[in-house]
Amino acid sequence: SSVLFEGRMDPERARAQHDAMADLYRANGVQVHYIEKMQEHEPNGMFVRDLVAMTPEGAIVARPGTSVRRGEARYAAEALARLGVPILRTIAGSGTFEGADLMWFDRDLAFVGISRRTNPEGNRQVREPRVGADEDPRRADDGGRAFQVRLAGETDRRYPGRQQPRP
Repeated sequence: SSVLFEGRMDPERARAQHDAMADLYRANGVQVHYIEKMQEHEPNGMFVRDLVAMTPEGAIVARPGTSVRRGEARYAAEALARLGVPILRTIAGSGTFEGADLMWFDRDLAFVGISRRTNPEGNRQVREPRVGADEDPRRADDGGRAFQVRLAGETDRRYPGRQQPRP
């Protein structure tokens, strides 16, 4: 199912649960920002991890894999722009990608899978080089900081012999 609810959502209960979680984050020094324009008829929008993937250099704006979620990422992009967060790329065309399909191995290396929500074209767009990339086509360099995004299952040259299992 494209919608992740089995019954009617109780908006007041969801809001109270969210507020408690946001308060816990704040109590631990995390800044909490809100996507102001999300529409009530888009209840999956609360799963913001699907709409954006953060990197050390900025954000990758997703294109959700299910049609019911299409359009939600624009609200996340507007919020990022308002906060001054650099947007490295936005997944477009036939590509689909959800941020939850990207997993960080360490600060410099992430793996992105292919799933029902991230198709091969979306995966390729996440991994394509940016302006300023060096000789490794999956490596981006920005002001001396670099990160790599690899297809799950690729071996990383920094860790010979280590290979992540394919999904």
